Amino acid sequence: MNKQTPRLAVVEDDPEQRETLQAWLELNDYSVWSVGSAESFYKMAAVDPVDILIIDLGLPGEDGTATIEHLRKYSDVGIIVVSARSRAYDRVQAIQCGADIFLVKPVIPEELVSCIESLWRRIQSSTGVTTQSKSMDEQSQDTDEVWRLMGSQRQLISPNDIAVKLTPSELAIMTALARAQGPLSRHDIIIALGANPKSFQMNRIDVHLSRLRSKVNNSCQMSIPISLLPGSRLEFHGKILLL
Repeated sequence: MNKQTPRLAVVEDDPEQRETLQAWLELNDYSVWSVGSAESFYKMAAVDPVDILIIDLGLPGEDGTATIEHLRKYSDVGIIVVSARSRAYDRVQAIQCGADIFLVKPVIPEELVSCIESLWRRIQSSTGVTTQSKSMDEQSQDTDEVWRLMGSQRQLISPNDIAVKLTPSELAIMTALARAQGPLSRHDIIIALGANPKSFQMNRIDVHLSRLRSKVNNSCQMSIPISLLPGSRLEFHGKILLL
């Protein structure tokens, strides 16, 4: 199989839909296996891991939302929800739990393939960014390059000792990333901002990050090492001190 083609898994409790979807994906040259429950998925994935999971929400036993939330605690697998639930609440909840894409049944086959390819490109891109960022971090350890976050002064000090003034929202985001010491969900960032996840507009986080990146680039002539991971999670790669 082409290394650029993701390996897929389908979790769908309806046997006919499950078999039809698997057969259709295989006809499109994907390597895919399918199961009818979250419990079966965990057992199969332990011996045959996948790159992208296509999952229904209404599953027997553990439902799809709980499965997504569980996976996001330790996995970077891409997640596409395919569900008959069309309420905005279900879509928002699934995305907040860590799903990458939400499609409503009946799904258009061509749209699903497009989503798989788009998500796979994002995963590969973020993996490349992560690898590059970690390499930069290893280099920074050799040269004692450290970012410093001055909470009381609302300043981010770059490794080349240039202070960048932060807005309260930027400070909250940076503090949350620094304390996480690993991937952080957008839901956690919203909580750090003191906002209500149910009414908060997700794109506001992207606006804050875009302004912060631009501010650091212009002031310090270097990039702030924040990476976007699958599941719309964020991670600060590098050494940072909270002062």
